[in-house]
Amino acid sequence: MAPVGAARRRLGPDVTGPGGYLAPPPGPADGPVCLDYSTTAAVGPRVAQAMAPYLAGFCGNPSSSHSYADVPRRALAEARVEAANPIGAGSSETVFTAGGSEADMICLSVGLEAADHLIDDLTQALDAS
Repeated sequence: MAPVGAARRRLGPDVTGPGGYLAPPPGPADGPVCLDYSTTAAVGPRVAQAMAPYLAGFCGNPSSSHSYADVPRRALAEARVEAANPIGAGSSETVFTAGGSEADMICLSVGLEAADHLIDDLTQALDAS
């Protein structure tokens, strides 16, 4: 099995622009300015570069049990650690979502679950008194 870094070498120079970052999409020099990040968000050059091998070179779903998933699974585990460390979270507490709506629903469900426990605790305390 090839190490995670090996995929980056497969991309070749035709994929990257100056400084090794992915080349920007063609467009006007001044470019359009996106002011609505509620529906779409630009992907930073470092993020795009880190993701490129897994978008173009690997076909395994990290959640699958077959061997094609090994490299993407390791990369996802490394990304979770990298995202969790600066905020003092554990990698198992780090969830990547496909978008804002999914993230909002996860936060709401966790919040409602916590509120439900608080209501249970309060009810039990009142019953005991």
